[in-house]
Parts: sequence; C-alpha cells; structure tokens
Amino acid sequence: MAGRDQVFHLAANARLWARDPAIFDAINHQGTKRVVKAAKKAGVSRLVATSTALILRDWRDRDPSPIAETDPKPALQGMAGPYSRSKWHADEALRRAMGDGLDVVILYPTVPIGPPDNFITEPTEMLKGFLFNPPPAYLKTALNLIDVAQTAQAHRIAAEKAPTNSRFILAGETIEFQDLLAILHHISNKAMPRISIPWWVASLAGQSGDWAARFTGKAPAASVEAVKVAKHPRRFDIQQAQTCLDWAPLPAKEAITRTANAILGHS
Repeated sequence: MAGRDQVFHLAANARLWARDPAIFDAINHQGTKRVVKAAKKAGVSRLVATSTALILRDWRDRDPSPIAETDPKPALQGMAGPYSRSKWHADEALRRAMGDGLDVVILYPTVPIGPPDNFITEPTEMLKGFLFNPPPAYLKTALNLIDVAQTAQAHRIAAEKAPTNSRFILAGETIEFQDLLAILHHISNKAMPRISIPWWVASLAGQSGDWAARFTGKAPAASVEAVKVAKHPRRFDIQQAQTCLDWAPLPAKEAITRTANAILGHS
C-alpha cells in the first residue's frame, strides 16, 4: 500500500456456507482488521470497503420499512450465521477506523449479479441451477438484485466523490422469486418450478442440508444461513447513494437478463 492514495478492500469469502465456519472470521473479519492496520501504517488517504446489506437489519425483524444508512445497527445476535457475523465484526472494525484517523467509505451492496467470470458467485450459481437443473420447488421470497458492473462503478465514484467517513447502501429493485423464474423461463424457454414451499419447510431442508454437508464437504443447495436471510425480504432507501454516487440501478429484469444470457452463452 505504500505510496497509494486510495485502497479498495473488496476481498471476502462471500458464500453462505463453509465446511469450516471459522474461515469466515479469518478472511472477512481478521482480514479487514489487517487491511485497516496496513492502510494506517502506509498513510493511505482513503479506504473504500465492501460490506453487505445483510448486516443492516436483524434477520428475525419483520419490519417492512426501507433500510437506511442512518438506521441503528442491529446486535450481533441478530445475524443469521457465520458469514453475516464475520461481516458484522468487519463493519465494526471499519467504523472504529473512521474515528481513529483513517478516512473510510463503506458500501453495502445487496445481491450483485452479472455475467460470470472464472469465479461464479452464489447468486449467479443459483440462476445457473434454475437454468440447467431446476429444483422441483422454490422458496416463496423476494430478492433485491443489483448489477455487478454498476456496483464496481459505484466503488470508483465513492473513492473520488464520497464525503469523508461515509456509508452507502447499494440496492436496486426487490423482485418476487416467482417473477424472477418467469424471466428465466422467457429467456431460456425452459420449464421452471411452479410449486412454492413455505419458509418452515425450507428451514428444515436447510438444517438437513447443513448436516449432510459436514460429511460430504459439498455445499448444500440452501444453507441454514441462506434460508434465514430469505425469511423477510428487504427494501432499501437508496437516496444517499443516488445523491452522492450517481447510483441509478438497472431494473431487476435487465440485470437478470444480462446474467442469464451470459450463462447460456448468448450474445
């Protein structure tokens, strides 16, 4: 970092399951602390860090109101699992650094999707699964989707324009899962599941999947943490990002279409 004016801390284990859950804290929490320490030592003028919108509300909270940067941060006990807890701790480290002489800008993306590269994220893997090997049923929920290229651009703008020690939610359109499946069907002409299952059934499936995964080492189709965060679909107040970062998220349909076409090998 020596001689660098701005540093982007994007690295994380962003999956919602690992055979060894301690890996989340090692990478996401301890890794962030090391980055903060190194940035201070190198005299970096600004650190732009990627968090996650998952940590901004207790997963059990039914409150349907849009989440904003000014909302009180939920307690650690309100995090859905080891990934969320590790990002909660990382966020604490970043907020402490704000008051300790380092200019930190924290971004909280929701669910980025986009044309996959060599690393396929869990949301993209989910879309790939529905396109090539759809399950017999789906969980009745909703997702807040954003375009990965727009998310990257927001980081660049944050480095240049964001106020000192500021935080921004990067969110888009919240789309019902059944509408997402309809878009995938329209693009691929492939049958999608029509049966939705209630949350408690998905929760039982997640628990059994996590138990089996301990022995197989293969990630479950839906982990306990993934099912928890899907229980209460969220909406977000993006006024601050719109004002300061020129944030103008693509409609969910367009983001899904871009991703699905890339997965299917379309132009």
